Amino acid sequence: MRVFDTGVVLTTNYLQNGYNDAPVLVLKHEDLNNAEVFSDSVAKLTGSTKPVDATKLKIVLDKDPSSPEFANLFNKDEQTFRISTASFSHAELYLKDSPSVFALERIDRPKPPPRWAAKLNDCCVKTGVPPDIDGWATFGKVPFNRRNAQVVSLFSDSKTSDMLSSLKGSQHLRGPREIKGDPLEVIRQLVESGDSSAPVVVIGHTEGSAFRVEGSGGYTVSFEALTQIAKNANRPIFFLGCYTAEHFSAMAGKPYIRDYPPVGTLHALYPREIVPKILTALNEASSMRDFTERLSDKTLDIWVSNNFLRNVNDGAAKTVRAPIYKRLQDGSKSIVGFLFIYIPCGLFGACK
Repeated sequence: MRVFDTGVVLTTNYLQNGYNDAPVLVLKHEDLNNAEVFSDSVAKLTGSTKPVDATKLKIVLDKDPSSPEFANLFNKDEQTFRISTASFSHAELYLKDSPSVFALERIDRPKPPPRWAAKLNDCCVKTGVPPDIDGWATFGKVPFNRRNAQVVSLFSDSKTSDMLSSLKGSQHLRGPREIKGDPLEVIRQLVESGDSSAPVVVIGHTEGSAFRVEGSGGYTVSFEALTQIAKNANRPIFFLGCYTAEHFSAMAGKPYIRDYPPVGTLHALYPREIVPKILTALNEASSMRDFTERLSDKTLDIWVSNNFLRNVNDGAAKTVRAPIYKRLQDGSKSIVGFLFIYIPCGLFGACK
């Protein structure tokens, strides 16, 4: 599909039986929003109203993403096409003056319409449309000091502690049993005693806007308090935990977010899934983006928002928020966790 000032041209590289050439169809711009017209056009091109799953929609737009033509084609607020895409699960987007071809994937939501995501790497990091390529490139230049990085694990099970046993106890908290006294004070001392250029990675189960530690002496550690500790120490910090719908809704200022179930999720982010990835990233990552990419694979997708590097604390730092999706056995996806990063602007040289 190619979008011009005067209309839209549809064609295909698929040749139907009995044809010597593929048809070329010309539509009006307003025809794109007519599901019946678009479906009829797809049927004329392919010979079927339901093409095979491998069929890709290719969109060439000779306009800027801020143009009315793009707005007529794609709803940025809902992150979905205004045309009927029920026949397609994948798409490619070509934008004016962009050297990149953006691979897009349809993700069905608890409530329609489906969301479309752009891939930021070869595998499993997704973002909105159009993607923030400049921000992603900047993220790749922020160093990740893996040699002096520290881990705080608030997972209380022994198997998680065993997986983290390779980390030196004096430099890391490998589980709640190593915390004696006020947990926030213990974490603060660990953070303040470390290298200010090196990240702290905090992992655990979550409840609302806090990490929750189970057991008879259970306690919670709020994200806000942990962020304040990192801010005072001028250190980058990563939070990795289970997704909570109420926290994400509160952050967005909405009672319900269409992308996510309204009352949490049936599927949790398990330590056995994420801890090995963290250990690998600690040994191999060279940038903040590199560390983030290594947390994802073909079973777990990281989804960063558009313009994801957001200034906070009067321009003293930037933050990244990203939900984590799990691919289930039936092929569907469920949000299971989240990633939050607080990065002092000194690691960027300066914030813009």
